[in-house]
Amino acid sequence: MLKSGTRKTTSAWFIALYYAVVLDLPTLQLDADATSQSAYDWFRVAQAESFGIPANLVVERYPFDDIAEYIRAKRSEFGAIVVDAGGGSARIFHEAVTEANRLIVPVAPTKIERH
Repeated sequence: MLKSGTRKTTSAWFIALYYAVVLDLPTLQLDADATSQSAYDWFRVAQAESFGIPANLVVERYPFDDIAEYIRAKRSEFGAIVVDAGGGSARIFHEAVTEANRLIVPVAPTKIERH
C-alpha cells in the first residue's frame, strides 16, 4: 500500500508483539520501509523510555533490496519474521513478498466504511 496513514507500521508492531508475547516465539521485526523508518524509531523511543520490550523481540531497520536473502538467512534464528515494507520501494516490497507465508495489506477505510 503506497498510501500513508493506513496503519501499516502499527499493524506490523501488533503482529510482531502477538508472535513474541502471545505465541512466545523469537520474533524479528524488520522495518524495511524505504520512505519512513517509523517502526524502528518507535523501538528506539521505547528503549529510551525503558518500555518493556519483550526479550524475544528483535527490531531492525533493513531498507535494502536484497531483503529476501536476509529473511532466508534469519529463518533458522526466529520463529516469526514480520516485515513492515511500507510503500516507498516496489523492489523491497517484491523481495519481502517472495519470502512471505502471509501477506496483510491494510488499506484506509473510505468515508462510507467509517459510518
